[in-house]
Amino acid sequence: MKKNGSEKTVPGRVTVKTAVDCEIIEKKSRFIATLAPVRDENSAAEFISGIRKKYPDATHNVFAYYIDYGAYARYSDDGEPQGTAGMPVLNVLKMSGLSDLAVVVTRYFGGILLGAGGLVRAYSAAASAAIAAGEKVIFEPYLICRCCFSYSEYQKLAAALQLIGASEEKVNFSENVEAVISVKKENFEKLGAVVADLTSGREKVTVLDEEERPTPVP
Repeated sequence: MKKNGSEKTVPGRVTVKTAVDCEIIEKKSRFIATLAPVRDENSAAEFISGIRKKYPDATHNVFAYYIDYGAYARYSDDGEPQGTAGMPVLNVLKMSGLSDLAVVVTRYFGGILLGAGGLVRAYSAAASAAIAAGEKVIFEPYLICRCCFSYSEYQKLAAALQLIGASEEKVNFSENVEAVISVKKENFEKLGAVVADLTSGREKVTVLDEEERPTPVP
């Protein structure tokens, strides 16, 4: 649909925490929607391939994925009439407000034709049910940092970190105190100000790593 490309990070991306599946029955046809978080087109392709292997005897395995809020998007009707399956499923993903998702809607034909409108409604309903069942999380970039303090300075650290939403990951007590702290990337400068204030400008923050961490969406 849009670009075919490599992984691209979107800060503050909202998606589902883990894979989920839901099933609906429409005029004796089974529609099993399996939804999963994906980070790029390669992981989406692996997920889709896995579902096809899980349901090799299905009548159809319709899929869609939506990555980086539409920078990478694709769908397949997998033999259903054009426009009745893959596109409606992709539209559900777009309208959800989420990103970095892939869904496969597996259909076992029940012997009764649904018509174009019935197929659109059934595939959309199955994908919507999976979206509703998934636990929503927001992945935000965090920096993992190292800071050094005297023992007296360290005693004031916990209260200072709480004010900026940072947390202590681990600590090493030796001649001085070496603390590993995680902080949202957007609050890195605040952490630097905290360390400078506690140490009277003597110490600076060293960034060790960067990673994404999930927070539940209210």
